[in-house]
Amino acid sequence: MIMGKTIITCYTNPDLDAFACVFAYKEFLIEKGQEAESVIFGVLQDEIEYLLGRFNISPDINNSEGKAALVAIPEN
Repeated sequence: MIMGKTIITCYTNPDLDAFACVFAYKEFLIEKGQEAESVIFGVLQDEIEYLLGRFNISPDINNSEGKAALVAIPEN
């Protein structure tokens, strides 16, 4: 069993496939009873932002311009 939180990420400025895989794997690990968090670095593409809005998904967004640039790990 993995101890502690598992951080899942991909390459910077991911496309929709990479973005979806990060979040799907996080959900898989959580379903298996592991603590997991997804982290995306870079600018989210328009198609990702559209789907987040379309399905009312609200990841933690952290940047100074108000545009999705980083999904950060929440502090405990």
